[in-house]
Amino acid sequence: MIKAIIFDMDGTLYPLAKDDDFMTSKMYKEVKTRCYGFIMKHFKVDEKEAIKIWERVAKKYDGHVSVGLEKDHGVDRFAYFDYTWDIDPKNHVPTHHVPREILEKIKIKKILLSNAPKKWVDRVLKHLNIADVFDDIYTGESDVRKPLAQAYLQCLKKYNIQYDEAIMVGDMEKDDLHTAKRLGMTTVSIPLKLPSAKYFIKTINELPRLLKKMEKVSLDDDRKKLDIIIDTDPGHDDAMAIMLAIKSGMFRIHAITTVAGNSRIDNTTRNARYVLNLLEREDISIYSGAEKPLRRKLITADVHGASGLEGIDPKNPAMLDGKAVDKILSIIKDNPNRITIVSIGPMTNIAQAIIKDPKIMLKAKQIVSMGGAIRVAGNKNRVAEFNIFVDPEAADIVFKFPIKKTLVPLDACNHVRLYLRDFMKIKNVALKNPLMSMAKPYINNTLRWEGISAAFMYDPLTIYSLMNPRACKYSRYNVVIETMGEHTSGMTVAELRMKNDEKPNVTVIESVSEKDFKKDFINYLSR
Repeated sequence: MIKAIIFDMDGTLYPLAKDDDFMTSKMYKEVKTRCYGFIMKHFKVDEKEAIKIWERVAKKYDGHVSVGLEKDHGVDRFAYFDYTWDIDPKNHVPTHHVPREILEKIKIKKILLSNAPKKWVDRVLKHLNIADVFDDIYTGESDVRKPLAQAYLQCLKKYNIQYDEAIMVGDMEKDDLHTAKRLGMTTVSIPLKLPSAKYFIKTINELPRLLKKMEKVSLDDDRKKLDIIIDTDPGHDDAMAIMLAIKSGMFRIHAITTVAGNSRIDNTTRNARYVLNLLEREDISIYSGAEKPLRRKLITADVHGASGLEGIDPKNPAMLDGKAVDKILSIIKDNPNRITIVSIGPMTNIAQAIIKDPKIMLKAKQIVSMGGAIRVAGNKNRVAEFNIFVDPEAADIVFKFPIKKTLVPLDACNHVRLYLRDFMKIKNVALKNPLMSMAKPYINNTLRWEGISAAFMYDPLTIYSLMNPRACKYSRYNVVIETMGEHTSGMTVAELRMKNDEKPNVTVIESVSEKDFKKDFINYLSR
């Protein structure tokens, strides 16, 4: 669903000149001439030398002259803007091309994102009588400017809108559309077809009609995606699971909620934020959750190292907010019978949500979780898998809750292993290098603690089970959680007797095709 449009201003909301782009327009020539004048005055040089300074700074800073003059020469950027953009919009901006009624027909969020200074933007919007049409206005005074990804993020994050729910309309390939396309936004060029544009229109007047067409396409795309919340405790394999979910394009990830498990809550939340930053998907919201199990002390994993993501050891802020449970409930409430909760850590957050509002939690579509060991040994004690072992009381609440559940246990995961040679096959260098940095300590620690020189794909397999159900073999069991046993705490006790009266309460994935998983994992992360 399309929720927002981001507009460039000059050359987009109004034409600069017939067949001109901004860099060849009469307006830009006037601005550049004034820029030469500013440099001559500031540096006390002649015009010839001023042009050389301008060209040198423009080349070094990719056209962002104000930034370069400030960083390299200590120029007051705001004084520069005041001088160079002190021009009259009446000489350059025709009023008849942007009738208010055109923009007012657009009922979704309208955001103006211009690299021009506020002084000029204010004058143009006043001249066109459309300043009050926009929900937000961002101008060139900020250090976060197009084409930086953060420029687009700042427009959308405030409204919790993701990139693929937004449109970027602009007249320049590099400054407006190239980054927007890479981020997954729908791109519209004006007045000419540009390489990164999915659509193009000749004037802004054509936009309402185009929007109707785009809304239908967007709805069709949304129907193909599975709506999920990922509840996670990153963790190397959690990080890889998040990467797989995002790169596959098969999911609408409404939120990522974090829980203490593989590491402390500050580390797991920090690691989740690192992964989204790496993927340029910080438009997906992260909410931190439980810092310890319901009734026990936290036991963390050894294989992921002290930070939870050894080999990367992120230093970015964790930004804990403690909102995970409330956000799980609000997202399910707003999307009844649509949300699949993908649980790839201890189930503490999910159990707390059930305790807080079981009626809303009944409106979740299903819970798909990585955890347990049905017919194989545990990896934390003789019979218990780590996620269940850390908080068996939470798992007990979830397994007793009358909702559709699918379990991906060690039975399905133990035989699917990745080696360094597999990670080497990933073609996307931006992911391959950090993945290699993760995989080496993960494999070394797995050898040390579990005796296997490989990377187990516990959490990526859980995501993959939703991507490719045909690669999985299923059985239905009645499973209960052992919370009291001295030697069996955290055991997922399945009813395996030939004859029994127990009604199955969970679908168990007993195996996943290693061949299919490896092929798809490498292909998707190579994108």
